[in-house]
Amino acid sequence: MERRGQPPAGLPASRLSKGQPPRHREPHLFANLVAGACQVFIGVGAVYGGLKLLRDPGEFGLRLEWLQDTPFADYSVPALFLFWILGAGMLVAASATMLRFRGWPAITFLMGWVLAAWLVALTVLLGYRGAEHAVLLAVAGIPALLMIVAGASAGGLRRSGNGTHNRAPRPQRI
Repeated sequence: MERRGQPPAGLPASRLSKGQPPRHREPHLFANLVAGACQVFIGVGAVYGGLKLLRDPGEFGLRLEWLQDTPFADYSVPALFLFWILGAGMLVAASATMLRFRGWPAITFLMGWVLAAWLVALTVLLGYRGAEHAVLLAVAGIPALLMIVAGASAGGLRRSGNGTHNRAPRPQRI
């Protein structure tokens, strides 16, 4: 409990001495907003792209012969991954982020890495395919990096609880 004249926890005394009302900041608000915007952007694009890829890969300039040395006979499996995992999954992650679900930093961090892995796999399997490929890597790579950083900075790497689970108790010093 706070005493009169004492600043609330985390608020410097100088704000109170100037007669200004205390500001209440929501922790990790900026990371939350950045992550949510990136997730919506990627999710909507991936749903659209997955549906288009299922219908006609040629609309994206993709050729079946590019899949010769890959495990895929056609673009249906990558299209389904794009639609369900990166599209629907990213929109679910965006909902969790915007509703400030307790685990949103970890979900954001994970989805950022899933997107980054997709971009790496796409480049390794199909090879670099020119300017359009570079644009895709930039347009999706920057949000992937932002999601990884936002998730990590908001606690996506932190263990749950007090950090002592799965550890033997420390011996008491006498």
